[in-house]
Amino acid sequence: MANAEYANSRLATQLVINIMNQDSTSQLKNAGKNIIRARDKHHNITLQQVREMINQEQLIENALSKMKGASSWLTTLPLKLKNLSKRKFYDALNLRYRWTPKYLPSICPCGKIFDVEYALSCMRGRFVRRRHNDVRDMFAYLLKDVCYDVQVKPQLETLTGEVLPRSTNTADEARLDVSARGF
Repeated sequence: MANAEYANSRLATQLVINIMNQDSTSQLKNAGKNIIRARDKHHNITLQQVREMINQEQLIENALSKMKGASSWLTTLPLKLKNLSKRKFYDALNLRYRWTPKYLPSICPCGKIFDVEYALSCMRGRFVRRRHNDVRDMFAYLLKDVCYDVQVKPQLETLTGEVLPRSTNTADEARLDVSARGF
């Protein structure tokens, strides 16, 4: 990229001279746009070449990392990120770059060998539930800004003969994840 950036630098220097001489501004706008277009084209070609060399899993990871907002948590003020400790932050960075977190246990509570992939799918190891609870709690936290009477895990009223679909939890102790008025 050094040759292309050198050419861009010379063009920008010429533009500065044109500004000092009070020459045409339409030429300035076009030159700046051309520099940006050339950089974008170079980056897209390089990305395409890299994507042709990586495996399917890495392609998926690349697509996810390019999505809008994929790295937004890295630039969010810590005050807005509820309960993000230093260790959780480093664990999240490790997971993002597919590195193994530093303090990962070797055996899952269910008895199987523990790694990141298994942690995200084992129903007994509490990580699936913890992930669910983190999302639920963040949702409730954000709802408090726009709704009133927000409750986490409120108990449902007991049924009095209503007919509901088969998959419905009809136990007397059934609870919602979140309830909010005025949503």
